[in-house]
Amino acid sequence: MIGKVDALGRALLDLQVSPDINQEPTAITAWVDTAFNGELVVPRSIINKEAIEVIANEGATPLLGIGLLDGHRLVVDYRRHGLELE
Repeated sequence: MIGKVDALGRALLDLQVSPDINQEPTAITAWVDTAFNGELVVPRSIINKEAIEVIANEGATPLLGIGLLDGHRLVVDYRRHGLELE
């Protein structure tokens, strides 16, 4: 997966989320938060719309935590404004 670093220095990654494998996924852009040891935080507006089981927040940007990064390699290149998740 290839992401980007935005003008505010946030490492962002595009994800597809859905409540189960039989439903159409919703595209979200998540902020990779390496200080968050959970899995995924999503704005209530997405949860209410999609009925997916995640932690809710009052913010506008989903957070991707290290709980879903375990077993993967994450490279954030702030100089080139890039992000790569293997």
